[in-house]
Amino acid sequence: MKMPHAIFFSQSVCGEVISGKNGGGQGGAQWVAIRIVTLTVLPGYTSIKNYLIFQRIRERSMFQLRPGCLAMVIGAQTANGRGNIGKSVELFGLCQPGERMLNPVNGVMTELPRNATRALWLVIGNVTAFDGQHGFAFVRAEHLMPLMPDSQPQDVLERVID
Repeated sequence: MKMPHAIFFSQSVCGEVISGKNGGGQGGAQWVAIRIVTLTVLPGYTSIKNYLIFQRIRERSMFQLRPGCLAMVIGAQTANGRGNIGKSVELFGLCQPGERMLNPVNGVMTELPRNATRALWLVIGNVTAFDGQHGFAFVRAEHLMPLMPDSQPQDVLERVID
């Protein structure tokens, strides 16, 4: 099953972020694909290239996330959160249920309710929180894909299609 989550455009680049799950039940592997199309127009030369970047998300992906690392938002539960899909963010900290954390963007002490069902990452960047505040958001670990340029070759497959 594949589900397009976000489409982004600029003058010479457009793309989409797609994620899904192979197989059913607990054993299915999660994946995300980023399709980017570049257009180069020069006098007497035009080039269109498609890049498909594919990454399988392991069940242990939460342990690949560390404060200070970059990640891409690939999923969301709220309407404001869905606007963050496809954006890169910096991970500030993992907030456990009942834990208090100082928000670096607005200086407010934030406490995740003790009865929360899971820990959430406080991320900073060009994102919007569930209540419309700009510059930070709380995101589930499974909705983040680490952006690691030093990752193992078997983790990322890149194909160039002319």
